[in-house]
Amino acid sequence: MVFTAVPSDAFTAAPQSPMVYQQRHFGFGFGFGLVRPKPHPVLRQWMSSGGGGGTPKTDEMESVAASVALGADVVVTKEVGEPQPPPPKVACVQRSYRCYEWRYQGKTYSINYRVEGPDFVVNNDADDDADDGSQRPRRPPQPVLLVHGFGANVNHFRHQFPALRDAGYRVYAIDLIGFGASDKATDVEYSIDLFVDLLHDFVHAMNERYHHSRPPPHVDEHDSKNVSWIVAGNSIGGLCSLGLAKKLPHHVQGVVLLNCAGGMSGFRYDDVPWWVRPILYLVQNVVLKGDWGHRFFQNFKSPDNVERILRNQGVYRNQTHVNDELLELLLGPSEDEGAATVFLKVFGGDPGPTPESILPDVPCPVLALWGETDPWTPHDKGAHPGTGLVQYHHDFHLEVLPDTGHCPHDERPELVHSFMIPWMEQVQQRYQPPPPSKPLPRQPSSQEDNME
Repeated sequence: MVFTAVPSDAFTAAPQSPMVYQQRHFGFGFGFGLVRPKPHPVLRQWMSSGGGGGTPKTDEMESVAASVALGADVVVTKEVGEPQPPPPKVACVQRSYRCYEWRYQGKTYSINYRVEGPDFVVNNDADDDADDGSQRPRRPPQPVLLVHGFGANVNHFRHQFPALRDAGYRVYAIDLIGFGASDKATDVEYSIDLFVDLLHDFVHAMNERYHHSRPPPHVDEHDSKNVSWIVAGNSIGGLCSLGLAKKLPHHVQGVVLLNCAGGMSGFRYDDVPWWVRPILYLVQNVVLKGDWGHRFFQNFKSPDNVERILRNQGVYRNQTHVNDELLELLLGPSEDEGAATVFLKVFGGDPGPTPESILPDVPCPVLALWGETDPWTPHDKGAHPGTGLVQYHHDFHLEVLPDTGHCPHDERPELVHSFMIPWMEQVQQRYQPPPPSKPLPRQPSSQEDNME
């Protein structure tokens, strides 16, 4: 395996040659966004000749795919017959926590999730003269659902669990189907709608569990039936969080966007000039299909390549947390059976809805925390900038985090928490989701296995 560092200034356009747009991608597990001009020498030569002389060599196409579809400054090629390097020795990361059995379209899928925090808290706002705190009415704590980005998993919120738990929240994180320790289903069509359906059913299942479990004495019966959630998501997880707030308005109290993606994938043809569309079509329908696609995945998931993407492409400006633990939690699931198929289906899939199309139908408040230096979903430029989202929602607050990349929750967690926790406390005081017009349908029972 050969990884050739290609500095940005090496991509210099020849006179009168077409300028090839590279679709910027966030690396293994982070989302899609900005499109900006940057010529690639292999494609430029091929396009300048009118596409003549035959199809570029396979290794050249892998390099082109890495540049066009990923925007990687590290061009990945493969030498035939070269042995794969052994994986690095890294810290051991627990992957499986609890299992939610999701029934979808007649089949059952195992979905991994992690939860920490109290089951019930004392309701200090209740009118109760009892001096004994144990006799005061109790209520379910405010639940928070954390939704990861493309290729990440519940452990990408390693810093949020202790901080939010200690602040009194019951913290959930879920591995979207196809990611983390959840089933790598190869028989479904991956889309934002699929992920939103999963989140919708998961929230219902957790609320049902609260209501039908045997609560401790003095629990407010009304509160146990009407649990509302705050949902926070990074990259495509942010897009899914908006989709959930739209689909389940009666149970979502607020949404936190952490560098929200513009779509599930970067293949939104309306976002690029007309002459770039054939190139995207070639990558989406040739390079990412069949044997080429699987070779592309094997090259891309290399630990060296992923670390270089994290360090050199602006994903993490502050690299304190780019460590063995991060590499293992991102790369571990890539060895699972079906991981390559899922990666290619999502990576080359339909981008689905944009944040601009969902926001007008989201009734709850939205907080957007955006890394200032994110090169792939920038806050102030590109097809779907954070600054442009304000106009689509009546209660949208944007905080730009200085010198921060695409994963602010993992790169600068203390800064994220300094905005996120006070905002959540305020939202609980000033906004209540509208009551449902009719009782919510009871969800099919699901089994849960504690895998800790």
